[in-house]
Amino acid sequence: MQILALLRHGVLTALLSALIYAPNAGAGIDDARAAFARGDFPAAAVLASPINSPESHLLTAQALSAQVMLGTSENAKEAARMAIIHAEAALAFDPDNQEAHLQRALADGFITRAASPLSAARKKLPQKTRGVVDALITRSPDDARAHALLGAWHLGIVRKAGVSRGRKWFGADIAAGMAAYEAALVRKPGDIIISGNYALSLIELDFDRHAPAAKAMMEAAAAQPTDDPVERAVQNRLSRVLSLWETPRAAKKSAGRFLDGDG
Repeated sequence: MQILALLRHGVLTALLSALIYAPNAGAGIDDARAAFARGDFPAAAVLASPINSPESHLLTAQALSAQVMLGTSENAKEAARMAIIHAEAALAFDPDNQEAHLQRALADGFITRAASPLSAARKKLPQKTRGVVDALITRSPDDARAHALLGAWHLGIVRKAGVSRGRKWFGADIAAGMAAYEAALVRKPGDIIISGNYALSLIELDFDRHAPAAKAMMEAAAAQPTDDPVERAVQNRLSRVLSLWETPRAAKKSAGRFLDGDG
């Protein structure tokens, strides 16, 4: 059923990859883990999707969200919706699974990000996402990623709607976003994904003002050793932006494309 849902939602790349890595329907969770570890997120999603277990649903949500975040999904909005479905399926097994709650909030934010400011305002998507993030922080106040999602909420809305409309329509604020990101980094200093997204958001908002601090964060994040495939992909993007540093307009554009899920 999950594979058919992926087909209906247009995740064609995932299906093609699954045909390569899963020639029979009995592919197990080990194959899905291996695909994720080598950075083949489409294959990981389809390999894990048919397995009805907490781990498989969570891995599917993680693989789908990785594609959306990295801009490699053919249909980001539908992939995010499928990630929500699988995160909720994992929570049906274990309502206290913090990682599943995090994936649920992350995917919800992707859907809000994809909407135009007017559409988001009409559907009250930012308010809905803010409620999900606030609940996540309440559940686990020491989870750095939850605070980072709050920072991304503030800065992402300001990027899309502007300072005035962001504050008036949604209550988003640059200072509050920066404070939330700083709170995340206090809890998990130097985290590659958190510091990378924070730095990219800052230079996209105001390159001249934030360039020194953002560059230091990006260089530190890009230089860290890691075996995590998502972190490696983020490092590649940070290195690409850094290579454009002497041309601020190009660096800002590259940062914005990544933050918008455009690869």
